[in-house]
Amino acid sequence: MSFPGWWTVPSVRPAIRPHDSGPKYIFFNMIRRVLGAEPIRRPLALVARALDFCRHEQMIAEYRTEYEVAQSFEFQGRSTKLSGSGNIRIGEHGHVSGGAHFHAYHGTTVEIGDFVRIGSNVTMQTVNYAPDQEFQRPESAVSYQTGDIQVGDGVWIGNNVFIVEGTTIGSDSVVAANAVVSDDVPSGVVAGGVPARTIRERMQRSG
Repeated sequence: MSFPGWWTVPSVRPAIRPHDSGPKYIFFNMIRRVLGAEPIRRPLALVARALDFCRHEQMIAEYRTEYEVAQSFEFQGRSTKLSGSGNIRIGEHGHVSGGAHFHAYHGTTVEIGDFVRIGSNVTMQTVNYAPDQEFQRPESAVSYQTGDIQVGDGVWIGNNVFIVEGTTIGSDSVVAANAVVSDDVPSGVVAGGVPARTIRERMQRSG
């Protein structure tokens, strides 16, 4: 059975580029092989990990100096960011996982109580665009709305929660993952959804 000429794909041997066999190529290929060897790669990975740990600890120390972060509050994951010229106050014996971002706009406050557990990629920001305006204009002409954020004691905030300006989460409440908190959450409830609404009251357990 024969095929038309356009159907047959000829076997072409790739040409050897002149610089692939030159001294520079040989040198860099040798460096790549040496750095990729297991006896070298493992110590380099350990050094990189140590440097990353040092950067993380330095960042946490700067946050504790710039903002009011309790010494017992733990930054358990990487890439959590605190920013803004406003006030950020974080209480005792809580923790936050990686990728969270707390932003306090000038003149506003993010206040987090004691024993607060915060999941990964949680965002709290005290400034946002005002929704009822014309956006087809320069950034300098767009207006913003601001407001404080307050999180009570003993709150658990799940992964990927977004908490907007001017909202309060009452003590001993749970906010389910992926929720958007755009209104106040009462104390002692489980809330979730977009926007977040009370699902039920919490069942308090002793011990």
